[in-house]
Amino acid sequence: MLGCSSNEIYRYDKNFENNNWNRFDFIELEVPIETAENLYDLSIDFIHSSAYAPDHINLNFTLYFSNGGMRSRDYEFKLKDKNQNWTGTVEDQNIHHRLPIINKIKIPEAGVQRIRIENKMTKFDTPGVVGLSVFVKKSEE
Repeated sequence: MLGCSSNEIYRYDKNFENNNWNRFDFIELEVPIETAENLYDLSIDFIHSSAYAPDHINLNFTLYFSNGGMRSRDYEFKLKDKNQNWTGTVEDQNIHHRLPIINKIKIPEAGVQRIRIENKMTKFDTPGVVGLSVFVKKSEE
């Protein structure tokens, strides 16, 4: 994967069967946060093969706080530059894109926070998607 940090407190790796992300295959995670004193960075590694056709990925990322609050947003990440070259790094014949979701977020209280990630592409299946990794790190000062 792309760069690791000692500040990492949670990581989840998902590999998609047959390199296909079905629109209704939601990723739902439970992330234990031990202290509300820190700020946190949330990011995703989106991993696809050269067979991935779109130049972007549309996602919804929802964070459900243990105190009952929530934060949800739709994201569109461009994966190619203006010359139509992939912007990610090639690793094991796949292309990896580090996608920043939220930086320096304050979690209201310690406890189990839930994350839900949805594929928001328009078709039922999104072929060429190899995997997805979710990272939660303590923000650097």
